[in-house]
Amino acid sequence: MKKYLLILATLISFVTFSNAQQALKGMLRLKSDFNSLGLQPLKVVIKRYDLARLNGKIDTVIIKNQVFSYETELAEPLKLILDFYWKDKRLTSKSFWMTPGSYDITFGNDLIPKIPETHSEIALGITELDQHYNAFSKKAETLVSNVNYENQKIADVEKKIWQIKDSIDIALDRNVYLPAIKLNANSPVGLYALWQYADRPYGKPRIVTEPKEIDSLLNTLGLEIKALPSAEKLIDAILLGKQLKVGNMMKNVSLPDVTGKIYSINDFKGKYVLVDFWASWCTPCRAENPNLIKAFNKYKKSGFQIISITRDELSRKTDWLEAIKKDKVTTWTQLSDFKNIAQKIYNIETIPVNYLIDPKGMIVGRDLRGEDLEKELKKIFKY
Repeated sequence: MKKYLLILATLISFVTFSNAQQALKGMLRLKSDFNSLGLQPLKVVIKRYDLARLNGKIDTVIIKNQVFSYETELAEPLKLILDFYWKDKRLTSKSFWMTPGSYDITFGNDLIPKIPETHSEIALGITELDQHYNAFSKKAETLVSNVNYENQKIADVEKKIWQIKDSIDIALDRNVYLPAIKLNANSPVGLYALWQYADRPYGKPRIVTEPKEIDSLLNTLGLEIKALPSAEKLIDAILLGKQLKVGNMMKNVSLPDVTGKIYSINDFKGKYVLVDFWASWCTPCRAENPNLIKAFNKYKKSGFQIISITRDELSRKTDWLEAIKKDKVTTWTQLSDFKNIAQKIYNIETIPVNYLIDPKGMIVGRDLRGEDLEKELKKIFKY
């Protein structure tokens, strides 16, 4: 592992960004005049993401009279992805980190949108963090692709791959995210770095496994930064993580199944229950369904039950029902959460997420997938 750390450490010597004061809240105005371009798009789709890279919202603007105009109130810097749909069915897209102000969008011959004024200290800082992440990821792909499978046991190869991935996580955190949090305590860049650190590693995020560490790092940020919506969201996630940690009782919720019949988690007391959050559009979730089927069929006679709760919206109800049939997961309870009731109770922002609860309703495991779920169930049921 040390060898990989040394290799990866050469990617970056230190991370430092300016904490120059910029307006964090206020009106954002975008505009573009297509008269000089000679053509206009049919519409523009604007996707918005906060400093936590969550809460994605979508706005659509239909273009009329050769002019695009869009304005919105910013409570913190946002990432905007602008998709321009042209008459020839061409799509051009660009993402920007935006702070309050008025910006003119221009276009080159490639029709890709440009907003030169977005090169603020905040935008540059966040972009540089993302570039470092991409560099580490690319290096990881190279190292993993060079792993020799010949005359090797599959278990040994998988162990080596995970050692590489773990070393990358350690190097990225030590060399990028932790220094960026410290050096940008009074900038949204620091909060962005903290969210990335808290949400890693994949499958076992520190916001769940190490809430005290994340809370401590959050308290190093300036008062103005801790007042931003994404900081408040992190605070809520930390509190909920403490409430829903292993050893505590699972919060109850009541939701309708595919026929409209209402079920609650408490209805299944007396059994070991896996409460699984998924969606028809979530590729990792659906990739896990074969493992859930295997576990359910093996342990259902011993008192194991699964409750799946979808994050699909009402407009995608048909997709949800089709996914249930296609993945052959009709043998356990499938609940809808079209009104976001459960997602608010459990603060579900990303999926897959699951909780394993015992017959009394106490949480005994979280985010158990694949072999981890099998090992836990084998320990419980003794076979």
